[in-house]
Amino acid sequence: MTTALTLLLLGGCGGSDEPSAASRSAEPTSAAADPDGLTPEQREVVDAVEAYTDAVVGRGAQPLGPVIKDLVTKEVYDFIVPAETKALEGAGLQYVGQVTLKPSSVTITGDKALVKGCQDSSEAFMVTKGRTAPDADAKPLPSTRISFGLVRRDGRWIVSDPEAAHAKAC
Repeated sequence: MTTALTLLLLGGCGGSDEPSAASRSAEPTSAAADPDGLTPEQREVVDAVEAYTDAVVGRGAQPLGPVIKDLVTKEVYDFIVPAETKALEGAGLQYVGQVTLKPSSVTITGDKALVKGCQDSSEAFMVTKGRTAPDADAKPLPSTRISFGLVRRDGRWIVSDPEAAHAKAC
């Protein structure tokens, strides 16, 4: 789990073997679906994943704990905050830039959901703490294939099982 979560924090994009947009869910798509072809409920799920990745990468020098507290389950929080603190904050590093989520499938079954796709990190970097832009020493974050499990709690979707694996590009 450490490797998957650390990789998730460091990048994101999928490959051509991902399911097409047409296989996003067994749920019917309405004419009012968003431009990505997602139903309103699928959009809520994807928005929850985007909020998580934006919080992790876009938090600047802020500690991770308070930023993701309401975005993940207690189990994910208890694991990722110490791992992140040790890996980045303890090394005097932080992220700058942003990642872009490109979902290839969104499946919802009751109070559980699964988002698979690509996390494009071409505009995200690891830099020395306090920097606000990449410099010559900045390390680009790798692209990753993602698979996020989510659960609905108190009427909101939260991340329960983030996984990632390196990918060459999005």
